[in-house]
Amino acid sequence: SRPVPAVAAIVTVVQQQPAISGLVTTPASVTLSAGSTQQISATVSRASPTVALSVTYASSNASVASVSNSGVITANALGTAVITVTANGSGTGFATTSLTGLVAVTVTAPSACNTFTPASLETVISGTISTSDCAFLTSGRVDYYRLNVPTPRVVRMSMAASFTQAGLLGEIVGDRAFFWVVSGTTTSTVATNFFMPAGQIVVGALSNSALTGSYQLTATTQAEDVSECRQVILLGSITTSQNLTAQSCVAANGAFYDRFAVFAPGRACSIAMRRNTTSSPQFDPYVELWRWDGTSVFASNDDDANSLNSFISLTNCVDPTGNAIDLRVQELTGGTGTYDLVVTIAPLPPGAPSHPSAAIRLSPFGR
Repeated sequence: SRPVPAVAAIVTVVQQQPAISGLVTTPASVTLSAGSTQQISATVSRASPTVALSVTYASSNASVASVSNSGVITANALGTAVITVTANGSGTGFATTSLTGLVAVTVTAPSACNTFTPASLETVISGTISTSDCAFLTSGRVDYYRLNVPTPRVVRMSMAASFTQAGLLGEIVGDRAFFWVVSGTTTSTVATNFFMPAGQIVVGALSNSALTGSYQLTATTQAEDVSECRQVILLGSITTSQNLTAQSCVAANGAFYDRFAVFAPGRACSIAMRRNTTSSPQFDPYVELWRWDGTSVFASNDDDANSLNSFISLTNCVDPTGNAIDLRVQELTGGTGTYDLVVTIAPLPPGAPSHPSAAIRLSPFGR
């Protein structure tokens, strides 16, 4: 019998390309005063747009400096900490890859200006505006408080002062959304409704002039539904269920609408009104964006998808004059019913100030 010839096979092993090839954290290090915050960012180089990417943040010492899921560092106490930024990438045809970056954090003692006094809801705070407080715009002064909000809600802020031109400030640092409200030039009391997401919310009691004196600041929870004809100021990104009723505002065409105010200068934002599945089949969401002075509509949307949604996105979340947006959501055919409002504001860019008192250029609220 003949011998069986040997068969040789050549196997070439090709190493898969890493799903991600680079991670840059910005800034690489940061020094913060206790009570202040800083947004950090992660720039990741992906092998392909199809690569799935996730980024997580962790602190080596949260008692000194904690970090949120979106990369906002909060300076809690004097000391040092290291924020570890981890990027994970995976995708078909690519090797699953994990890269890490480090951000060194040093927390120093707060200055008198940057002290954020802890505060709770359902409370009255007594304080004094003095010449050593933080500067507000050109001649004003402000005391800052860090309000603990356990769940998203509407918060009624009010202030009674011994001086005129009393004011209120609300701010979400990570979303770069803020708003200030000032009483008249001869009035010493001011109040407004802020819709706040859960978290540590910065609020301020301020004097819009060189005047100083004592004040009482009140923060109380309101009903989340805003169907009464009033305007509620949105602080940051929210998702909330709302209800158009006969108590809502009434447009010139007879349709009912709810009013919100949005102000996030330099930030992109998206606004969606979605029909709730329990609404009547005739419910047709409609969104209008008005100039802050109420003179005209500068953007609107009826049907985003089969009359179920209305959606608008902006690259700069302000009105054409740079002031706040008067957001009005309604049912196009004049009906009532429930809906979901989703407002998403892009996060604060790296290097931006931790609070905006020197940058606000918003006309006093109220008409």
